[in-house]
Amino acid sequence: MSDSLLRVPMLKDEIALSTLISSSPAPITQLSSLWNGLPIDNTLKTTLWAAWTPSFLYLLFECSYVSLNISATPQFKEKTMGLWDRDVVEAFVAPDSRNPCHYREVEVSPLGEWVDVELEITNGERKSNWEWNSSVESVCKIEDSVWKTAFRIPSETLFGHNISAGQECVGNFYRCDGTEPDRHYITWQPTMTPEPAFHVPERFGRIRFVDPT
Repeated sequence: MSDSLLRVPMLKDEIALSTLISSSPAPITQLSSLWNGLPIDNTLKTTLWAAWTPSFLYLLFECSYVSLNISATPQFKEKTMGLWDRDVVEAFVAPDSRNPCHYREVEVSPLGEWVDVELEITNGERKSNWEWNSSVESVCKIEDSVWKTAFRIPSETLFGHNISAGQECVGNFYRCDGTEPDRHYITWQPTMTPEPAFHVPERFGRIRFVDPT
């Protein structure tokens, strides 16, 4: 497990995602490395703002880009399988810090497409529960060589209970950009695998929900 600790501050009130994406609050961290630990170029700068209320985890990614790898025929009614082959940001969260191999994944594209899944790794075998539904809500914006997505995930679907101050979990945040052979696999905590891979719970970082007041 990574020694990194991300402190996620509490919001006093819920916030509309349209307001959040327009306000661009100061990020609390950056996704500054490729999966193998090498630094990314500034043309791919990726920042993350996060906050919480008892009912929701809020995330705002701002992603600089050179070109976009997006669908010509996006759909928003259900999960978009294969979204991970396009430009996308991803949040992996293991609700129980003592069991990082049981985690939940939510992905959102620059267009607002989404996919979510619950995963468990046992004896090196990864099992996917595609029936899990995060109930994620998202708003996206593309402008000036930066795409943004603000989204929120209900705490009940992510953790099974309300978030509270002092609560900790583990997880990681990722971004996929571009097309092969120049595809970029960008991370908060590098996974340090021989080939690009995100499903590496032993490299998850700690996430603590704090009340700064």
